[in-house]
Amino acid sequence: MMVLSACSSTSKTIAPEVYSVPLQKNSDHISSTTKPTVEPTTQSTPTDPGTTIDYVFSAEGQKPDQLIINLINKAQSTLDIAIYNLSRESIVQALEYAQKRGVQVHILTDKTKVEKKSQIKALQTLIEAGATIKINTFDGKMHEKMLIVDRQIATVGSFNYTDESSEENDEVLVAIHDANLAEKWSVIFEHMWNDHSRYETWIANN
Repeated sequence: MMVLSACSSTSKTIAPEVYSVPLQKNSDHISSTTKPTVEPTTQSTPTDPGTTIDYVFSAEGQKPDQLIINLINKAQSTLDIAIYNLSRESIVQALEYAQKRGVQVHILTDKTKVEKKSQIKALQTLIEAGATIKINTFDGKMHEKMLIVDRQIATVGSFNYTDESSEENDEVLVAIHDANLAEKWSVIFEHMWNDHSRYETWIANN
């Protein structure tokens, strides 16, 4: 069972800034369609009792970029990011400030996007602040849109960190406040980060 509550006042015509969904105790697991005799096709993770899911839809006039910035600003130790496209100045600035105040910022991004001037500028700013950037070396795309904050909160959705995604596109962003899930996602991120056959460190003009 999920109970829907809005974290700010609403009217019939105005959506809240963020929708917030607490998960009740009888929502013990994230559902998984598997058969006992075959390998699972999805991973199922028990949720913590206090798990909350926040989500925003740009089509509702909500601001996914602001949710990302708020989460970045809350980080105290680590920000692990897998993002296809990163160039929005306000998000880059939040990441820069996070790195400068001692948060370890690791970013995986797509090799085709580091050919764009806007993204090169953004990534170079972050490298100069002390962040580490890696790009994929395999033929496909690094197409994930994921942020993990302090191994406590994980985000997923369609939202890229760009002006187009923030101002023009219809996008969705989901933030899951669940340490158990975020820890498992962090392990997967680390596998990607440490996979030298698929990812390499990026330096501008290399």
